[in-house]
Amino acid sequence: MFDGKTLSWIHLPSVDSTSRWIESHAPSLPADALTIVYADEQTAGRGQHGRSWVSPPNLNLYTTLFLRLEQDFPFLANIGQTLTMSCVKTFQSMHLQPEVKWPNDLRFTGKKIGGILTQVISIDHASGILLGLGINVNMPMEMLLLIDQPATSLLEESGHEWNIQELLFKIVGSFLIDLKVLRAKGFASIGEELQSVLCFVGKRVLFSDEKGSFEAICQGIDERGRLKLLHPSGAVDTVYTGSIKPL
Repeated sequence: MFDGKTLSWIHLPSVDSTSRWIESHAPSLPADALTIVYADEQTAGRGQHGRSWVSPPNLNLYTTLFLRLEQDFPFLANIGQTLTMSCVKTFQSMHLQPEVKWPNDLRFTGKKIGGILTQVISIDHASGILLGLGINVNMPMEMLLLIDQPATSLLEESGHEWNIQELLFKIVGSFLIDLKVLRAKGFASIGEELQSVLCFVGKRVLFSDEKGSFEAICQGIDERGRLKLLHPSGAVDTVYTGSIKPL
């Protein structure tokens, strides 16, 4: 199991997907380490709901973090949200003010800048957690306009270029601290931080998942990180997965 401090860094000049690379190499990765695989370029990056993630070379952050935790770890469902808050706090330390679109989309001024995809696999009687993280770092506006949704980059938000590797180091450092908090104290304090940066709280949204869609008022998250949705009837649904958009 991850011992809370050992790190293993793997740099790939080009790869189809950092997450796919870890999927195929997971059994050989150190069991006690947080493995960070990062690439200069992805040729088949993955976004939410099967979308492709635009991944030009040497412009953005393309990485997947992998760690093993005990199968009965009580906060497995919150690992992705914890990394999301690690990214938020990293941006805040650089005097930027991001927001989060539930569950794990990073945004600025209503435009997506990055996101996290979480996958859990069973490996050697443990839970292997893959956290795929993509952030638009130095992508210029002319390339952002080619993306199929409103998008931005740290370059556009700050007006200057960023060192991608330094950004990754800062995020990983923050994640190590937040993961220690999650293990010791549970999701409560991290959840409060996440609630404070969630967008659409108190607003009408359209929620969608594989079962269908419905309109509701977004009430933020509960103590387990589930989204709370208020129906016109007064009933409240809590959901772990799905997507929302404003109405």
